[in-house]
Amino acid sequence: TGDTVLAALQRHGVAAAVVVNLMVMNYGPADPRWCVVKAGRCDMGASALQAARNLHEQRGVPYARIALTLMPGENDVAGNVSTPDAARTLMAGARALGLAGGHFWSIDRDQPCPPSEPRVSPRCHALPDVPAGAFSRLLSH
Repeated sequence: TGDTVLAALQRHGVAAAVVVNLMVMNYGPADPRWCVVKAGRCDMGASALQAARNLHEQRGVPYARIALTLMPGENDVAGNVSTPDAARTLMAGARALGLAGGHFWSIDRDQPCPPSEPRVSPRCHALPDVPAGAFSRLLSH
């Protein structure tokens, strides 16, 4: 679907007016076909930047028209975990590439989970050692 939408934007000449916000989360099992694999896991920060490079190289979308949105902490796919280090990598790469921005999904997830909360929750990130507001601070610079 994404390829179809991008092709239509290019065909109708409106691609330059659109920022493509890639939801860089839930890559699936660690496999170099879907993500950048490090230590047997998808490296969420490196994978996010690779997604931006792929979009730029394969579809010609200027870096300044690409934004990245990660999901803090545990993602829906087990093993896909966005840590503060992933957010730092994403933001450093976003600045280096001149991306439109780096963001996170969603504001309610920017806090540790209470013990009763499931592993994946819309209300917390499931990283007990990461304080509330950590992702906001990392992705706002």
